[in-house]
Amino acid sequence: MPRPRHRDKPVDSVYFTARYASFEDHQMADDQHNHVHGSMDITDQERTFDGFMKLVTRGTIAIIVALILLALVNA
Repeated sequence: MPRPRHRDKPVDSVYFTARYASFEDHQMADDQHNHVHGSMDITDQERTFDGFMKLVTRGTIAIIVALILLALVNA
């Protein structure tokens, strides 16, 4: 069985360190944008979270009711 192609050659550590050793030329996102925390519209995230919590709550209640009914039937 042939070995995968990417494992045939060893990693050239000199090239890797030379390419990624210096990040001074790369700016982070915070340096490029003036983001103010709390200014983003999060209504979609809130609706998604509320829907998720309703699903989890109703699912938990349904499982508890099913377990109670199983316990009563087998008693």
